[in-house]
Amino acid sequence: MSKNSQDGSGLASLPPEPLFVLRSHRTDISELKFHTLFPVLASGSFDGELRLWNTKTKRVDFLWKAHDCPISSIHFLEKNTILSQGRNGEIKFWEIQHKFSSEISLQSSPCAPVLLNSFHSYCQSFCKAILFKKENVDYLVVPGESPEMINFWDLSSRKLKAFISQSDKTGMCMALKQIDENLLAAIFEDGCLYVWKVEFSKLTRETATTSTSLSEQPDQLVFSLFIKSKQHSETGLCFDLLKPDEKGNVVGFSGSAGQSLVKFSLNIFSGLSQIEKEEKLTKAGVSDIKIRTDGKIFISAGWDLRVRVFSVKKMQPLAILKYHQQHINSLAFSPSDFLFASGGQEGRIPLWNLYSQE
Repeated sequence: MSKNSQDGSGLASLPPEPLFVLRSHRTDISELKFHTLFPVLASGSFDGELRLWNTKTKRVDFLWKAHDCPISSIHFLEKNTILSQGRNGEIKFWEIQHKFSSEISLQSSPCAPVLLNSFHSYCQSFCKAILFKKENVDYLVVPGESPEMINFWDLSSRKLKAFISQSDKTGMCMALKQIDENLLAAIFEDGCLYVWKVEFSKLTRETATTSTSLSEQPDQLVFSLFIKSKQHSETGLCFDLLKPDEKGNVVGFSGSAGQSLVKFSLNIFSGLSQIEKEEKLTKAGVSDIKIRTDGKIFISAGWDLRVRVFSVKKMQPLAILKYHQQHINSLAFSPSDFLFASGGQEGRIPLWNLYSQE
């Protein structure tokens, strides 16, 4: 990147070019995910291929046919396990036959990833599954067979443990986020953001089985609607949230099939929510939004083939990145906060660094 002057945000004054472009996918990029500890970027595509990139060498260390359909989401689990979600609802667990390293992403190995387990989640929508951790129990949260349902799958047993069913005519669930271990947020086709309390409740004596005592009955997940906020008049498509501050305030941003990009806030104690600001885009449609972990900037992927960079505090536009010539499907920030990736229909993944390099 050129030696451009910088403003107070540390961003280059001129729109930057990609640091590097990863090329080898033969079809649309559908999902991107950085490892939280190591220089590894996972990418999934419409043909079901999953690739693990070394972001230091800019090379593919592993690639394999994970699904026979587009890959909706990818998650790095403990040890060397990767979870992949297919658009057909299939969830697969893969083991990488070597150790990740902080020096290089993967140690050379001829062994292909091993399929450990799989199950069918019933989800065949565009919504990406998320990991939800509560009291040391790991769940996979994903829409169910009915478009308004949200299922909680126990990852250890791969069994369906609970579900949320909306009575309103919300349309499909489009995106999910965990706020904290007690709150789940989702945006639906109706343009509304919903937040549920997620709690454990022991079975009552009336519902306990005769074969086991009440003390032996497992805790049950129960849900209660906590917040409902109308974000958009058009179909809600994506959103992202910062972690709650010490006062329980949460800042987030949402996008839709319309021309509005919305900044909103909510409080996890009072349940109050409000729209803080709305940015009108020149062209309709936002397919993805990601907030950098330091809470200073966020990025959006527009249907106009542009990646836009904004400040979180004032929602001030900072840069417009113009590499893509076709639809952008996914964005991802690296844990270092300086690098992020974007991917779409071209099958290429530009890596961006918003800080000028001297």
